[in-house]
Amino acid sequence: MNSAKTKSRSPRGFLPRPLLRAGETITPPPYTQKNCGGAHHFKFRFLDLCIRFGKVILKVCECPKFAAKWCGVKILPPQLVKQYNMNKSFAKILSEVELLLDGYTRELRTSVQPYKYKIKVEMSPNYVYSPSDEDIRESLVEHVGVLPILATYFHQYVTEPVNLGKALEMLAIHDIGEIIVGDKSVFLKQQDESEDETREALKILPVKQHSPYLEFKELKTNEAKFARSIDKIAPDIFDLLCPADLTVKRLKYFAHLEAKDIVDTVEKIKSPYMGWSVFFKEFHASVISRLREILEEYG
Repeated sequence: MNSAKTKSRSPRGFLPRPLLRAGETITPPPYTQKNCGGAHHFKFRFLDLCIRFGKVILKVCECPKFAAKWCGVKILPPQLVKQYNMNKSFAKILSEVELLLDGYTRELRTSVQPYKYKIKVEMSPNYVYSPSDEDIRESLVEHVGVLPILATYFHQYVTEPVNLGKALEMLAIHDIGEIIVGDKSVFLKQQDESEDETREALKILPVKQHSPYLEFKELKTNEAKFARSIDKIAPDIFDLLCPADLTVKRLKYFAHLEAKDIVDTVEKIKSPYMGWSVFFKEFHASVISRLREILEEYG
């Protein structure tokens, strides 16, 4: 028989015939006894079976459809499996986003949102401001939303090199700890309270955002200094946009400051965050000067 022309009888059609050695036929040799002279035939036959089995395993791994049919298991098409897993992930992500937005929205800061005040007065012309009135207080989500607007605008005036995208990431996450510990006036916040906020923030943030968060706290880069300047100057700008009596009442209630001490205290606490940049140093000095004029007129 011409073995080269013999068709394979493999049940699946993909297994090759065993390689034949010189003088060997397609029919396997009889099972040999231990220590008999034909032991080498048994060794090669066993090796052949191992090769066959290895190719079956390879085929199963490479072809899911064959594996399912061979094992009698029904499997989902790859696109449906991927869609199912993604749907589970999206549900979890949406839940986490909802918690974040709820926390940012519910947490109220000690500052007044000037445009909320204007709307309040338009709707109630006889409205008289009280620091306990939550309707016009700035929410954390409004604060975090305002900062990128100011940062993007002021960036054009800063001559020092600043990666705006990196600074915007810091501004987006820098107050996330307040969702847990709440907001406290910068004029009263103690070191241990800042540490509590940092600890809670790191619990919420993904690990890859720990670095920009801590960079913002440490103030060693221009991006961190730029972001901190924006964060500190925003409430001062709001005070310029609000009537003087709101600023006086607000800072007396939340920071225990008398009207005569407001400007000097604001300048003392916030000016150090502006000195790294020529623009911020001069601009903040202008804001302080204007605030002083307004409060002197009020007093």
